[in-house]
Amino acid sequence: VTHVSVEAQAKTVTLTLSTAVSHGQSVTVAYADPTTGNDANAIQDTAGNDAASFAATAVSNNTPDTTPPQLITTGDTTRPQVNGDQLV
Repeated sequence: VTHVSVEAQAKTVTLTLSTAVSHGQSVTVAYADPTTGNDANAIQDTAGNDAASFAATAVSNNTPDTTPPQLITTGDTTRPQVNGDQLV
């Protein structure tokens, strides 16, 4: 994580990662409150209460699949094929 942005009213925390997440990749998130008291070093609610620590938890990976489609031109006859400029 290279940057953290907290939107208290929207109740969201946005994490900027140093390496992009790929489509289909497993993603987890964990959080550890850095101190025992309520302080600005932690993620807090609007009342100043620190967010509770939690262990690694699976999250949804909504990264779109950007793999370009493949057009089969020979071989597997059960898939669309190109014959000259015609798709058959």
